[in-house]
Amino acid sequence: LYGTDEVERAPIVRDGRVTPAYPAPLLRLRIEGEVTVQFVIDSIGAIEPRSVHVVATTHPQFARSVELALQEARFLPGEIDGTRVRVRVQQ
Repeated sequence: LYGTDEVERAPIVRDGRVTPAYPAPLLRLRIEGEVTVQFVIDSIGAIEPRSVHVVATTHPQFARSVELALQEARFLPGEIDGTRVRVRVQQ
Protein backbone atom coordinates (compact mmCIF):
# COMPACT_ATOMS: atom_id res chain seq x y z
CA LEU A 1 0.00 0.00 0.00
CA TYR A 2 1.44 3.34 -1.10
CA GLY A 3 0.66 7.01 -0.61
CA THR A 4 0.08 9.29 -3.58
CA ASP A 5 3.53 10.82 -3.03
CA GLU A 6 5.20 7.39 -3.31
CA VAL A 7 3.96 6.35 -6.75
CA GLU A 8 5.18 7.39 -10.18
CA ARG A 9 1.65 7.79 -11.47
CA ALA A 10 -1.11 8.64 -9.01
CA PRO A 11 -4.61 7.23 -9.57
CA ILE A 12 -6.77 9.22 -11.99
CA VAL A 13 -10.56 9.27 -12.13
CA ARG A 14 -11.63 7.48 -15.35
CA ASP A 15 -14.59 9.72 -16.16
CA GLY A 16 -12.90 12.99 -15.28
CA ARG A 17 -14.60 13.70 -11.95
CA VAL A 18 -16.46 12.24 -9.03
CA THR A 19 -19.40 14.55 -8.41
CA PRO A 20 -21.44 13.95 -5.26
CA ALA A 21 -25.08 15.00 -5.29
CA TYR A 22 -25.76 18.13 -3.26
CA PRO A 23 -28.09 17.14 -0.39
CA ALA A 24 -31.46 18.73 -1.24
CA PRO A 25 -32.29 19.91 2.32
CA LEU A 26 -28.92 21.65 2.60
CA LEU A 27 -29.30 23.18 -0.86
CA ARG A 28 -32.71 24.61 0.07
CA LEU A 29 -31.19 26.13 3.20
CA ARG A 30 -28.17 27.38 1.19
CA ILE A 31 -25.79 25.57 3.49
CA GLU A 32 -22.33 25.09 2.02
CA GLY A 33 -19.96 22.41 3.14
CA GLU A 34 -16.82 20.40 2.68
CA VAL A 35 -15.77 16.80 3.13
CA THR A 36 -12.30 15.34 3.43
CA VAL A 37 -12.25 11.61 2.80
CA GLN A 38 -9.56 8.94 2.72
CA PHE A 39 -9.77 5.68 0.78
CA VAL A 40 -7.72 3.01 -0.96
CA ILE A 41 -7.78 2.50 -4.72
CA ASP A 42 -6.85 -1.07 -5.58
CA SER A 43 -4.64 -2.27 -8.44
CA ILE A 44 -7.60 -2.55 -10.86
CA GLY A 45 -8.87 0.98 -10.14
CA ALA A 46 -11.75 0.25 -7.76
CA ILE A 47 -12.16 1.78 -4.32
CA GLU A 48 -11.89 -0.76 -1.53
CA PRO A 49 -15.29 -0.19 0.18
CA ARG A 50 -14.08 -0.88 3.71
CA SER A 51 -11.27 1.65 3.30
CA VAL A 52 -13.52 4.72 2.95
CA HIS A 53 -13.11 6.98 5.97
CA VAL A 54 -14.49 10.48 6.43
CA VAL A 55 -11.65 12.49 7.95
CA ALA A 56 -13.63 15.74 8.32
CA THR A 57 -17.00 17.11 7.28
CA THR A 58 -19.05 20.22 7.90
CA HIS A 59 -22.29 18.21 7.87
CA PRO A 60 -23.10 14.46 7.93
CA GLN A 61 -25.33 14.75 4.84
CA PHE A 62 -22.38 16.01 2.80
CA ALA A 63 -20.31 13.06 4.00
CA ARG A 64 -23.02 10.57 3.02
CA SER A 65 -23.30 12.12 -0.44
CA VAL A 66 -19.54 11.73 -0.97
CA GLU A 67 -19.62 8.13 0.25
CA LEU A 68 -22.40 7.31 -2.25
CA ALA A 69 -20.56 9.00 -5.12
CA LEU A 70 -17.39 7.05 -4.34
CA GLN A 71 -19.29 3.76 -4.69
CA GLU A 72 -19.65 4.50 -8.40
CA ALA A 73 -16.19 5.94 -9.02
CA ARG A 74 -13.61 4.12 -11.12
CA PHE A 75 -9.97 5.05 -11.49
CA LEU A 76 -6.91 4.31 -13.52
CA PRO A 77 -4.79 2.75 -10.76
CA GLY A 78 -1.54 4.13 -9.46
CA GLU A 79 1.70 2.72 -10.84
CA ILE A 80 5.31 2.14 -9.87
CA ASP A 81 7.71 0.95 -12.59
CA GLY A 82 4.74 0.10 -14.82
CA THR A 83 3.14 -2.11 -12.15
CA ARG A 84 -0.31 -1.26 -10.86
CA VAL A 85 -0.39 -0.81 -7.09
CA ARG A 86 -2.80 -0.05 -4.28
CA VAL A 87 -2.79 3.61 -3.29
CA ARG A 88 -4.23 5.46 -0.30
CA VAL A 89 -5.80 8.75 -1.37
CA GLN A 90 -7.02 11.69 0.71
CA GLN A 91 -9.18 14.37 -0.87
